[in-house]
Amino acid sequence: MNGHTPGDWIARPDPHGSPTDFCIGLDDDCSPVDYVAVCRARDAHLIAAAPDHAMIASSLCSGAARWEPFASGSGGEFCINGFRHATNLDQFGVPVMTDGMRAAIAAATREQP
Repeated sequence: MNGHTPGDWIARPDPHGSPTDFCIGLDDDCSPVDYVAVCRARDAHLIAAAPDHAMIASSLCSGAARWEPFASGSGGEFCINGFRHATNLDQFGVPVMTDGMRAAIAAATREQP
């Protein structure tokens, strides 16, 4: 995925903002949050999930992956290059990404995870 700061992104309360402000960014060893954006609490988790959601959408639209839901509806398998990655759905109904899924999508689409 080009054109954005790669995930995993996190959402944390903004230490310099109001009690309802959150920071979106990368969790690293150098600082608590490498700021990508500041938003309100109600939007923080959706914005933090954006890189994974974009990667999933792109891989599905390009045909590099497909989603096969479990009969229970609580999760499913994300199928990439003949491999099945069992996963649950996040709070937005999108498959929860794993490092293995990111690497498989990157290999299938020839992009960096």
